[in-house]
Amino acid sequence: MSEVDDAYRIILKDYFNRIEQRYLGNPNDRGLIISGLEGMLIKLGSTPDLQEPDTSKKFDNDYARNLRTSLSLSGIELARSLGIDPSAISRYENGKTLPPVNRPTGIKYLNWMKNQGYNPLDI
Repeated sequence: MSEVDDAYRIILKDYFNRIEQRYLGNPNDRGLIISGLEGMLIKLGSTPDLQEPDTSKKFDNDYARNLRTSLSLSGIELARSLGIDPSAISRYENGKTLPPVNRPTGIKYLNWMKNQGYNPLDI
């Protein structure tokens, strides 16, 4: 799967979440929403696969930390170079959270790792 496919999946999932919120919150708009979605699906010819990728078994926080330290970078230095909060890198590398594939902070971090030859989430 390519970065473009992942980006489309993220955008479409967000779009459909917003449509769902509008559908649930505005009963008077439901017919319009349904006909719009049906028209879009007819144009697409199929429904997109919006299933979240399973990231829980692929990301190795120890490997990620070792990759950064092997390049003589501190977490703060890497964060500054990526323009993200240093605490995010700490959380990822200490195994407290996974880098979110749908947020700029996680995307920047994962793209940096990919550029270093480590692509745990197949982005």
